[in-house]
Amino acid sequence: MNRTFCAFVAGSLLIACGPPPVEGPAPTYTNDSGVTTMDDAGSRAAQTIVQVRQVIDGDTIVLTATSDAKSPDGRNLSGETVRLLGVDAPEVARPPQTPTSDCYGEQARTDARDLMQGRTVTLAYGTNNYRDSYGRLLAYVVLSSGEIANETLIENGSARSYDRFSHRYRSRFEAAEKRARDQNLGVWTCR
Repeated sequence: MNRTFCAFVAGSLLIACGPPPVEGPAPTYTNDSGVTTMDDAGSRAAQTIVQVRQVIDGDTIVLTATSDAKSPDGRNLSGETVRLLGVDAPEVARPPQTPTSDCYGEQARTDARDLMQGRTVTLAYGTNNYRDSYGRLLAYVVLSSGEIANETLIENGSARSYDRFSHRYRSRFEAAEKRARDQNLGVWTCR
């Protein structure tokens, strides 16, 4: 079914139309931070429009947002660090903890920067567990085109599908990884 998704942000003239950014139930209510939908676990979770201020590495970003944009657990999203849900990218050097980059780590970061940095995106959340063990917000990053950046990075070989936990797009991400691996793209060139 080909539906059209349009987002309108109150107080601005931003109207973005395209394919729906995430599959799932229709929105249940609207708030100042975006459209609220049901998440993987069936509870309310916000889809929030924000800007990617910085790409740390291939699976971690930092946000800029308005003061009223909040995470599902109530924290202000400006300055928030987000770990892309379902994605595992090679590490980049961060001395002294990580003295050297993993194979393809620098290129994965560059690919993620080209895809997301400075862009307005929509965050969509997957489960009731909104944070990882480092306190980073876990989210899908939906581009204005409707593409899920998480999946795009896996598809082009900049990252692997992180299969340690179940999530809404796990089978899609695994299929994207298989295509990248079969074409020997990105991280799959590292031996």
